[in-house]
Amino acid sequence: MAGFQYLVSRTTRRPREVLQYLRLAHYLAVASGHSTITSEMLLKAEEEFSGWKLEHLCSEYKYVFPGVKDLLWCFRAFGPVLSAGDALEVVGSFVDGIGDSEKVAWMRSTPKELLQHLYSIDFLGCGVQTGHLANSVLVRSTSLRMIDRPLMSRPRPHT
Repeated sequence: MAGFQYLVSRTTRRPREVLQYLRLAHYLAVASGHSTITSEMLLKAEEEFSGWKLEHLCSEYKYVFPGVKDLLWCFRAFGPVLSAGDALEVVGSFVDGIGDSEKVAWMRSTPKELLQHLYSIDFLGCGVQTGHLANSVLVRSTSLRMIDRPLMSRPRPHT
């Protein structure tokens, strides 16, 4: 997969995300004295982009979904692909760990509804493999294990 295609596949294809990822990769190239962005720089920028994306989502939705950052952090222990059942377990454990008096309205949703909320804010996505919908949820990056909504597979970039 070409470098730019790889980069775009790691975003939700919003211009600000593509530009942020490019900015991070460019900074890494300049800092290391390169005149081009290498595949290694794209991978490193992906880790930094993941952190930026998490903070961006938390900031953007802190009033709509108060406390969402705590839920998103629950996913950090999982690998790049987890089953829908595992994702339901994560959100179920999160909700079970909060006292009823501390739960805000959106936290009173069913686990499936919580997954839908995470999908609606571009945190969760569904994988497609060999033309069939897979019963899995994809994760955006290695650093914070964010889920990659548009990604169908995770090939390494080449430049």
